[in-house]
Amino acid sequence: MKKIIAEFIVTLLVLVAAVGLGVYVIHLTIENDGVLPVQFVSPSSSDGSDASDSSLLQKLSLKKTGSRTETVASAVPTGTIFIGDSRFVGMDGVVDIEDTNNQFVVAQVGEGLSWFKGNGLRQITKLRKENSALTHWRYVICLGVNDLWDADAYLEEYDILREDPDIELILVSVNPVKGYPTISNDDIESFNEKLSDYADENGLQYIDSYTELRESGYTTTDGLHYDDATYQKIYDIISEDIAPAAD
Repeated sequence: MKKIIAEFIVTLLVLVAAVGLGVYVIHLTIENDGVLPVQFVSPSSSDGSDASDSSLLQKLSLKKTGSRTETVASAVPTGTIFIGDSRFVGMDGVVDIEDTNNQFVVAQVGEGLSWFKGNGLRQITKLRKENSALTHWRYVICLGVNDLWDADAYLEEYDILREDPDIELILVSVNPVKGYPTISNDDIESFNEKLSDYADENGLQYIDSYTELRESGYTTTDGLHYDDATYQKIYDIISEDIAPAAD
């Protein structure tokens, strides 16, 4: 009788220990995003599986961990600067871009590449110094309608900007005109084609708002500048295409 009781107690203790271990393993698995911790997989398991199963599981676990690390590393404080000409000035007047946290505007009426290389970049440098807590910068650039013949010079300037690892260039197409006497949509399309090809070749984001406006419709006030609804549409296209920035 004593032997039976002793065996029962031993069996009960083993069962309790097994349940406790199972709960612990489940807890660790949940903490590891559903991946069974590698330390619980033996090189040769009781069901005949070999060490390769353990190796595969370890790789999966490391991949998960790496993914989380990359996500954390990419979530750096980010500032977004909308850089453009009178069209971005007009868009800002409608949507008030700087009302959104860490969004800024550097734009000038009637200007193009020469302004950008000089006063424009000086304004940007000053802005970045004033907001030094932001360590990553997105330049959303929509320039060119005032000097469509100078596409190659723009691309050369973008080559220089790409050397700064803290800058992410986002290139926006030059948007269409409607009956403007000195600018044609054919010339705009030629400029945009070079811009798009450059973005593809260098792994940059290109936002083709030109095509979206041509397909969905747009209204101008003078053939070159837009009404409020169109400016809002352009801003929405850009905002939807770029990922939310980390604060």
